[in-house]
Amino acid sequence: PAVQRGRFTVAFLLASSPVAALATPPLYTPFPCGTTYDVTQGHNGGSHTDNGAWAWDIGIPQGDEVAAPADGVVRLIRMDSTTGGCSSAYGNDANYVVVDFGDGTEALFLHLAPNSSALSVGDPVSQGDVVGRVGLTGWVCGAHLHFQIQETCASWWCPSIPASFVDYGDPVDGTTLVSNNCPVIEPCTAVADGGET
Repeated sequence: PAVQRGRFTVAFLLASSPVAALATPPLYTPFPCGTTYDVTQGHNGGSHTDNGAWAWDIGIPQGDEVAAPADGVVRLIRMDSTTGGCSSAYGNDANYVVVDFGDGTEALFLHLAPNSSALSVGDPVSQGDVVGRVGLTGWVCGAHLHFQIQETCASWWCPSIPASFVDYGDPVDGTTLVSNNCPVIEPCTAVADGGET
């Protein structure tokens, strides 16, 4: 339903669960500006079930950087694992960074390389900041970034929620993404003595 308030119409989302009502900030690709990678697995398929149903695997090679899709704060980080393999037995061995957006949602970066991030819990990150590098930790059958937006919970592995990227929406397997996660350049407002901006 919608309610008229002066010149504006305010729409209300009726949801059957709290998850459906969650919103995230605009999300940019989770890797640096101008780089190009393919989505190797979309949501609700393959290994993306249960808490990780709404996730994307992005074919980022080992050692390449990943970047914050929006401004946030590091809620959790693990960088000490050197263990991984192509079996669910390695599921709890992944290195990760969790970036909290402060609205009940957050981004999970999974399968990161050991000691690939200088961040700590509580550090602020801005859209485009590097948060780590892809590794081979956890349940991983080849180098890639597992990326999901999730509800904030008491763990690092929280229920994923539907999300989409600015310019790409919800990319499916095989989609090539050219990163639009570029620095925001503030306009120049200085005025020189001669009156020129």
